Amino acid sequence: TSKEGRRVHFTDTGEKGWRPILFIGGVGTSGRAPELVAFLDTMRKRLKLRIIAVERNGLGDTAFDPGWTFADYNSETAQVLDHLGIGKFALVAISGGGAYAGHIVQAMPQRIASWHMLAAVSTAGADVERCRQDEATFAARLGPQVAAPRVWWEMPKDGVSAHVRGFNDRTADEGARAFFIAGQNGDPRGVAREYKRFCEPPAD
Repeated sequence: TSKEGRRVHFTDTGEKGWRPILFIGGVGTSGRAPELVAFLDTMRKRLKLRIIAVERNGLGDTAFDPGWTFADYNSETAQVLDHLGIGKFALVAISGGGAYAGHIVQAMPQRIASWHMLAAVSTAGADVERCRQDEATFAARLGPQVAAPRVWWEMPKDGVSAHVRGFNDRTADEGARAFFIAGQNGDPRGVAREYKRFCEPPAD
């Protein structure tokens, strides 16, 4: 439980003394997002990397709070790291995790050992359609995708992911966790708010 009174969910591979990495998954992913790259686990162990992920608002086991902000994510993440006794850490962000990574770096630059962005985005122009749409309308548009995780995570059949055994099943499982595990019944508000955050100015 955070000092702000929120229940914060996180995952930690837990190897004490290994190099800590804060992993920030893409839009609509839960705190279990690191499992999407579990096919790299042999390499992770060889390199002695400890992966931590802090779940975001309205996804997985974490309740949706309409007032939750980037500043709340910064605070919750810092508290989790403190709880685990982690000072400096490497930062890895994938896709829509880029915006959160920028705010983490801005909030705690002294703790960043290295920063890695993988196909990551941090902002969207104000002229992008979702930035012009009101949040309720945008959430309604996302509803059918959020209600069907296989649709949310649909990948090209001839794409790179098709060559990773089991990846498509793992993504469907992650979508089901993010959107249903706490009884959300496919509540699209958390994802809609995630997308709308890209309409805000990026971290300096």
